Amino acid sequence: MHEECVKTACRALLQAAKWVGELHTTTRRPQRKEMRVLYSEPETSRFLAAVKRLKRLQQKRERQTRAAKQRIRQTLRKLRAC
Repeated sequence: MHEECVKTACRALLQAAKWVGELHTTTRRPQRKEMRVLYSEPETSRFLAAVKRLKRLQQKRERQTRAAKQRIRQTLRKLRAC
């Protein structure tokens, strides 16, 4: 019985670790062109769009990492209960 719990927990941890490793692969969405111009500089709109995209990606990674950590903690709790 205990061996089955350990095997199940190990499988779940490996799957979660694999999932965390896949977080770094990103998919690109088609970009919307925004035509905001600040201080008469045409590059500003592209810079602002890039900053927005980077912030969104960072928030997504943080969200996914939190979820993966929660799954790992849950699996460890189940393992301790066995």
